[in-house]
Amino acid sequence: MKKYIMSFLLFASCITFAENILVKKANEHFQYGEYQDAHDLYDIFIKGCMEPLEKLIVVRTNDAQCLIACGIDTNDSKQFVQGWQDFDFRLYIEDKTSKKPVQDLINRWEGQNVDGKTIVVHHECGIGDSAGFGRYLAVLKKAGARVIFRVPGFLKDLFSRLDGIDEVVSSRDPMPDGDYDTYLLSLPRYVSSTGLKPTTLDTIPSVGEAYLHPNEEVVASWKKRLSSERLAIGIWWRCSINPVAGGTRIIDRNVPLAILVKALMDIDGIELYDLSGPGHEAIHKSDFERLKAEGKFEKVDRPELNVIPDDAPEITKVYDKSGSFSDTTAFLSVANLNVGVDTSIANISGALNAPTRILMKTKKDSDMRWGTEGESSVWFGDNFKMYRQEEAGDTEEAWAPVMEKVRKDILELREQKLGY
Repeated sequence: MKKYIMSFLLFASCITFAENILVKKANEHFQYGEYQDAHDLYDIFIKGCMEPLEKLIVVRTNDAQCLIACGIDTNDSKQFVQGWQDFDFRLYIEDKTSKKPVQDLINRWEGQNVDGKTIVVHHECGIGDSAGFGRYLAVLKKAGARVIFRVPGFLKDLFSRLDGIDEVVSSRDPMPDGDYDTYLLSLPRYVSSTGLKPTTLDTIPSVGEAYLHPNEEVVASWKKRLSSERLAIGIWWRCSINPVAGGTRIIDRNVPLAILVKALMDIDGIELYDLSGPGHEAIHKSDFERLKAEGKFEKVDRPELNVIPDDAPEITKVYDKSGSFSDTTAFLSVANLNVGVDTSIANISGALNAPTRILMKTKKDSDMRWGTEGESSVWFGDNFKMYRQEEAGDTEEAWAPVMEKVRKDILELREQKLGY
């Protein structure tokens, strides 16, 4: 008997070793945005897994993102729907460094009839996620629900202007009374433009429509400030470098500001407005070198990303002094074009149905919701385009094809709006 036990343990250890190699290779593909290759390996692991449940949950969460991206790339709604179903595995991840939501659900909503019911929807992940997926709240409202959106306190003003909201409460306040609660990114599993049915590629709500709205008083203020003789171009170039759900993938979407400014600074008739976050103001190269020598950037992450040439024009900062995004949303809604990286500002601009161009690196740094190919987005309409690098790199050469497309758009806008 001992002989058989030892043989079994040896066999099991070999299987475990092989599974570890399989997952490691799958994670490498996932890290580089090679979603189909990653899914093929994850699928093998899932079907024959002998590993602990915790590891399987993380793998299923990663694989769900692969399925969503692959569904978008191949126009396969079956994969897309399966991906959103499996994405709920993130709710069971125990790794506290991951993107697991932090609020335990009290009475989890799983697609039940909500007519006459109150449902509390929890914000999760980043600001951009709530801006991008806030479209689903209006569907719940249309189905007869009273919708309460629970968000970090500083986002209450921003998301109070989402369609379909009855009440916005701070996540620091006591949990409001309700019949059900759920996470925002669980809604595509159960909700679509056709009602309480899973979202397919053809039933994403509010595509090409504004479902987030700016403060009209602030909009009026910005309209008075902007020149009718020049195009207002909003730009942002930085975002946080964070792990995605599951904690096994890091995405760096930053673009050096100097590359963006050099591509646009010789175009007459435009003014650039900085929509990046506080502490990331543009700085001329000579000032940067002086301040760096004085140790002014010791606590600033990658300050070189903010440098612009000495002969570059000044860039007007769009300040949200209260941190409420009121100026940001107002400016985005009236700008002639908004150009930047994939971050919260991009999703807010898309939710406003404002003219938006996203500067994207190669598929390594592409989020699951964008897929890895093409300029159009299944989530937003014709006003929203994604310009992707052909070859990876933070050099002018690597970004040149992307910047040429942005220049072309601006020149066409100038012809339409200013006549030259």
